[in-house]
Amino acid sequence: MKNLFYGIKRGKTYLKNNGFKETVRRTRIYISEKLPFKYRLWIKNCEEVSPKTELRREPLISVCMPVYNPDIKWLKRAVDSVLKQSYENWELCIADDRSTDPRVRQFLEGLSDRRMKVVFREENGNISKATNSALAIASGEFAAFLDNDDELAPNALYEAALVINKHPDADLIYSDEDKTDEKNRRFEPFFKPDFSPHTLLSLNYISHLGIYRLELIKSLGGFRSEYDGSQDYDLALRVADISNNIYHIPKVLYHWRLLKTSTAGDVGQKNSYNAAGLAIEDTIKRRGLMVEVKHVKNSSFYNVEFLPGDDDFVSVIIPVRDKAEITENCLKSIYEKTDFKNFEIIIADNGSESPDTLKLFEKYKKHDNFRVLNISMPFNFSRINNIAASAARGNILLFLNNDTEVISPNWLGAIAGACGAKDAGCVGAKLLYPNDTIQHCGIILGAEGLAANCGMGVHKNERGSFGRYALNYNYSAVTAACLGVKKSLFEKVGGFDEKLAVAFNDVDLCLKVKAAGAHNLCLGQILLYHHESLTRGLEDSPEKVKRFNSEIIRLKKKWGDELLLNDPCYNINLSLSRELLFTPLTDKGARRLVKL
Repeated sequence: MKNLFYGIKRGKTYLKNNGFKETVRRTRIYISEKLPFKYRLWIKNCEEVSPKTELRREPLISVCMPVYNPDIKWLKRAVDSVLKQSYENWELCIADDRSTDPRVRQFLEGLSDRRMKVVFREENGNISKATNSALAIASGEFAAFLDNDDELAPNALYEAALVINKHPDADLIYSDEDKTDEKNRRFEPFFKPDFSPHTLLSLNYISHLGIYRLELIKSLGGFRSEYDGSQDYDLALRVADISNNIYHIPKVLYHWRLLKTSTAGDVGQKNSYNAAGLAIEDTIKRRGLMVEVKHVKNSSFYNVEFLPGDDDFVSVIIPVRDKAEITENCLKSIYEKTDFKNFEIIIADNGSESPDTLKLFEKYKKHDNFRVLNISMPFNFSRINNIAASAARGNILLFLNNDTEVISPNWLGAIAGACGAKDAGCVGAKLLYPNDTIQHCGIILGAEGLAANCGMGVHKNERGSFGRYALNYNYSAVTAACLGVKKSLFEKVGGFDEKLAVAFNDVDLCLKVKAAGAHNLCLGQILLYHHESLTRGLEDSPEKVKRFNSEIIRLKKKWGDELLLNDPCYNINLSLSRELLFTPLTDKGARRLVKL
């Protein structure tokens, strides 16, 4: 996990400059120093191979390999990794892209296994044309792709066949992956989420091992040379255009060889970053989306900023009970910093009595898009917001805590645009503590025993593991401290559960939205400050503790341990400890030991 490892090392300086607690700084250093060790323990203690059973179907899988001047040692290892597959119904289709090293042709001509096919191209055409030549001689039902210096895990094709048997409609199957060096030491695992369409517009997490229905690839015209370097990303995006039958195997089945001559060692060598941007831009045009593709500063990543529709109108709903100074800070930041103007603010006033608060309301009533709903009742966050939502005029609802403060001028337009995107559900933002460390960047189910915010305590400039804190990522849930959703979708799922009066109502709403077929996401480039829980106080009285525990029980009964322990937007191989999020498990029984 190279990005997380170095990111937290840099985080040490940020934390020091901001005067953050020494105990937190030591914890972060401890995590970064232990990451390689933790992956070694995961390999030793947790890596699993599905037990070999008789398969009802054994589809032919064509492993396609473009070849151009590899070191013979690594080419042989790549070929051997196919020969060692526990699943036997495969063929290896090799296309040599007119290698200039005569030893390559000599090696390829010496391959004797009847399941191997080799074609020698008459001219060098680079990776897309070479891969298409391999596809042209493939006869399998599915095609897997292997670079000429990488390796498949011995169980890779068998695990894919298991998925095909379970999901015969599969069009694309992908696995987790890692890297291996010249001494065959494995490192930097990428434990991926299940299919996450908005994440895919930010990051090619499909990558390797990718296994596609061959007929579908051919119908799309194969790989396209203008995207060389990110040709597999372009293909994955085009498949996602026409199919939702995309399945994830949460096992490391592919090992990238880290060499100076390989994409894994120097992605820039094949202009893959630029090609990735072009692939995203082409996808945007193809889908007719209203977005801007932006490069993430000082990184290899791109981000998609969704733009609001001409008819979008946002109802910003802010529950309030006194605390005039805090509320005014929120309102002032909205009116002074927001560049999207098609909105209204609804103050859901839960029995404010302070003269300062009432005076504040009168002050802001000068704005024709500001109004106050008097909702005098015992505090119930869900009911208060449901009442306000029913009075909202907007087609998009934005639930916002009064202890937040706008940072990004484009925040409201970006959230509105994302809410209107295809299959989008609840949309959140990256929330910061006043010391510029992250308070929320999505919610991980199962963390801390039930659910926990992602990224807590990390500096706002840290990109995180594979861009987690900088990109648009799909999550199972986002916090209602800043949560946008289409009003029609909110009403379709019944709004907030009013039996969850204070805690986990946002998690429950997001899970209902997800169950309805939408995908929740957090926008990693949209920033607000969150002066957390300044208005409600601590859960420290016997009554509050009893209520809190009852809400935990309700959430568990509604959604079950299986979902809460196996967040599809996270990965079953990763830790559920808040301090160790995105680090590999070291004990395969650790999740069973989580107290739910």
